[in-house]
Amino acid sequence: MTSLQHIFVIDDDPTNNLICQKLLEKSGFTQKVSTYTEASDAIEALKSLDGNEEYPELILLDINMPPTSGWDFLDTFKQEGLTTTKVVMLSSGVTPQDEETASTYELIVKVLDKPLSIAKINELKTLF
Repeated sequence: MTSLQHIFVIDDDPTNNLICQKLLEKSGFTQKVSTYTEASDAIEALKSLDGNEEYPELILLDINMPPTSGWDFLDTFKQEGLTTTKVVMLSSGVTPQDEETASTYELIVKVLDKPLSIAKINELKTLF
């Protein structure tokens, strides 16, 4: 069974973050989950991490977050040189435009509809 050391969940909805955290912990997919409701806070947290043992192997990222969208987060993430992590985009309604935009980012390995589920987590496990 695949188990990651650390996953970031970035979504402006704290309830969705809690659901994701509980499902990820229950699934055994990761040892640690860090949640953020602001993309800028997640960027600062990533920049402050010391050593690869803390660095997340996966980021679950909401597409539509005010004031900073998931796409804006990815642009900043790339500019900061923080590009070793795989990203899964989450959306309440994935559109063809979202799929097309996602295909322009090398870091994005999947685009999923919310809510996260154990079945979707099992699908993500196959990517590692």
